[in-house]
Amino acid sequence: MFYPKYFNKKYHWKTILFLPIAFLVYLIAEFRRALYKIGILKTTHFDVVTIVVGNIFVGGVGKTPLVILLASYFSANGYNVGIVSRGYGANSKLFPRLLQKDDSAGEVGDEPLLIARRTKCPVVIDPNRVNAVRYLLSKTNVDIVIADDGLQHFALGRDIDILVEQANQEYGNRFIMPAGPLRESLRHRSKVDLIIENRISEKAHYFSLSSTKLFALEGLAATNEKLALDLDRFQGAEVNAIAGIAHPEKFFSLLEANGIIVNRHRFADHHSYRFEDFKFEKKIPIVMTEKDAVKCSSLELDDAWYVRIEVETDKDFMRKLDKMVKAKIETY
Repeated sequence: MFYPKYFNKKYHWKTILFLPIAFLVYLIAEFRRALYKIGILKTTHFDVVTIVVGNIFVGGVGKTPLVILLASYFSANGYNVGIVSRGYGANSKLFPRLLQKDDSAGEVGDEPLLIARRTKCPVVIDPNRVNAVRYLLSKTNVDIVIADDGLQHFALGRDIDILVEQANQEYGNRFIMPAGPLRESLRHRSKVDLIIENRISEKAHYFSLSSTKLFALEGLAATNEKLALDLDRFQGAEVNAIAGIAHPEKFFSLLEANGIIVNRHRFADHHSYRFEDFKFEKKIPIVMTEKDAVKCSSLELDDAWYVRIEVETDKDFMRKLDKMVKAKIETY
């Protein structure tokens, strides 16, 4: 997601123009939150531990890699984990929908498909997260439900809120959309259970993203990863780099930091790729993000690779979260 530069300027003319709308959005959001709090609007709770991962600042902050990390961690520790998502970009005619191994990103959305493939956990998509959880529980036997990007979806009751931020987050001009980059008022930041920052921080819980491996795109199409190479094997090589993510420059910089000569090809976040998008002048390797790869695996591209993202987090964060989950499970 690309957000306008005026989001960082308090007195930009567009900011001033959109302030009345932003104030109206703020009033509606606060009124809606109050209706849920006093029970006029219904919040549905389920008899499983429900963890919501979300953000306040618009744009990519690493929620998807964190969801993958949490799901993988709890699965490895003996829990049955299920994941629900809005399914942004999905073109499905049926909701709720439990993802299958032969689903395409165009049908179910790129991020849910990536999560399903990486975690091997059941994933259900539905714009209504309550319906998604209800369907997930009817089809599977899970102990923990993780909701990807549902912090402002108050209809879904949750046991644990996790707010994801960038380290040293400055929040732009601190206005709510469309005048600024916030989904809701910053004063609600203090009401979440855990805050975790993307990138190492000495003052907060953190998680960090790293990339050291390249995988052949053909391996992803066959639903099994193969032909893994160290990223530095492409050192000194020229590549066509593809990025249809919120912050494509981060991906390009990653490749350049590994000594790779990068021809940049930027696409909008959640872009739906066609074969024509890859008609480049130079017949050199194509390197893309893993999120892009799930949308390109059926295009039969030659010499195409994707970078696998790995996630690490501080042990104190996982200890706190693990303790909270165990305490909640005892109550069900």
